[in-house]
Amino acid sequence: MTNIDSLLSSYQALSEEHAKQTEHQFVTIRQVLDERVKEIYDASDHLLEDQCVALNRIVDTLRTDAPIKDLLRSMNHSEQEIDQLGGEMGILVFYVSKLFELKPTVSVFEYNSLKRIY
Repeated sequence: MTNIDSLLSSYQALSEEHAKQTEHQFVTIRQVLDERVKEIYDASDHLLEDQCVALNRIVDTLRTDAPIKDLLRSMNHSEQEIDQLGGEMGILVFYVSKLFELKPTVSVFEYNSLKRIY
């Protein structure tokens, strides 16, 4: 029995040492992984913010574009309707550019100004 007790004791000590080593490695790996995931999420958020800013610039540029404004003014609409139509045209241009990049899908566009004009 003494040999068995000694072997069991050695095995238990070995198991505990192994557990300490692997636990430390798991904690370290988990910390590195958590940091990397946070970096990825932060980078993704930053890219989304940049995309929103760029999209708003495009829409604003299209909304205030002098040709488009002149075309809309020639239709004898109020300033509010011109701004709304300019914004909707900007959104439409954005969607059209995206449609060429995507696989064919069904899209529904509803413009409030069209209901008033027609």
